[in-house]
Amino acid sequence: QIDELKTVKSQKEKLIIGSMVSYSDLQELLPKYFPTLGHYINQIGGNQIRNMGTIGGNIANGSPIGDLAPVLIALGAKMVLASKGSSRKIDVETFFLDYGSQDIKLGEFILNFEIPLFVKADSKLIVHKIAKRRYEDITTVSAAFYVDPFGKNQTRVRFAYGGMAGIPKRAFNLEKAYIEQPNSLDHDIINEATANDFNPISDCRGSADFRLKL
Repeated sequence: QIDELKTVKSQKEKLIIGSMVSYSDLQELLPKYFPTLGHYINQIGGNQIRNMGTIGGNIANGSPIGDLAPVLIALGAKMVLASKGSSRKIDVETFFLDYGSQDIKLGEFILNFEIPLFVKADSKLIVHKIAKRRYEDITTVSAAFYVDPFGKNQTRVRFAYGGMAGIPKRAFNLEKAYIEQPNSLDHDIINEATANDFNPISDCRGSADFRLKL
């Protein structure tokens, strides 16, 4: 019930979202800037869960299959960690250290998140959440792909996955392959890149082999 953590500020080049903003509020807000996120957020739980769950809670628990982590990582989002008398800003990507371990110190809490806004119409965000049920189910694999053509024959990309490692993680080898040959990617190149990027586990939601093929 801390209203100061439920605020949203829209600035020219970024959104500042308080850590207690709910999924339902995000579902109304984020598709205005990133249209593909409307359906994606709708796959998180049901109405009751989306009304109660928050962006801060989804990140703070450090789950490797947290639905929002791949999206925030792909967008290059930052987060502010505050404590009595001080604060620090880090990349969301670096918050996840290892399975069950996050970069948060005793006495700190998540104040807000800063999401950069697209500055060009040809920048794209593509997102996927795969689960055994279409809605109201825990994620097997999630993925967020951000592509930004920023100059002649130049492209910046950030590909982030959930459910493929002990933490939400970038696919650096796949990013490199895409940048080097965006028009000639084939299954062999993709398979080799993702096999180098990830060593997923097998569990009740899917085998490691299934996750890599997916």
